[in-house]
Amino acid sequence: LALDPAHDVMFWGQGHDLMRAGLDGGGAVVFLAGTRGEFPTSVALDPGAELVFWTDNGTDTLNRMSYDGGGRTVLRSAGDPLANPRALSLDPDAGLLFWGEGADLLRAPLEVGEPTVVVAGEAGRAAVTGTCVAPATRQLYWTDNLTDALSRAGYDGLGAVRLYQGTPATNPQGVTLVR
Repeated sequence: LALDPAHDVMFWGQGHDLMRAGLDGGGAVVFLAGTRGEFPTSVALDPGAELVFWTDNGTDTLNRMSYDGGGRTVLRSAGDPLANPRALSLDPDAGLLFWGEGADLLRAPLEVGEPTVVVAGEAGRAAVTGTCVAPATRQLYWTDNLTDALSRAGYDGLGAVRLYQGTPATNPQGVTLVR
């Protein structure tokens, strides 16, 4: 779920589709009708540019489209069919996207160039399930449901620290900051 109060709109993934509605839930429509095999899993917005970004676990892609429904672009196709891109967040002012893919936490320019691994996870022992950014401090927060932890690092991955350690199988799934 991603909200844009300035434009009174929200977007979310539902089954194969990407949905759109007003913040009061009114006018809910299928924004993008997915096909069998597509599964939008996380959504992030760039309100200034009126762009919606989403990851799709079914196609292992990172995508972008304008609020008016035009310009659908696949920004990245994961090389590993089990990568399952997810947990998308962005900092429009810094021009950066962040997401989990496979065991890693990745970063790329909004215009998408080659992604950079911010934090490398050990395959089968890490799974980023939620991310959010703190633009003022250029910090990235993420949850990992295989290590059962909430962590933070700089946008470059430096200064990584575990902020919370859950008990086994607590599976933290998301994180958000109120600005």
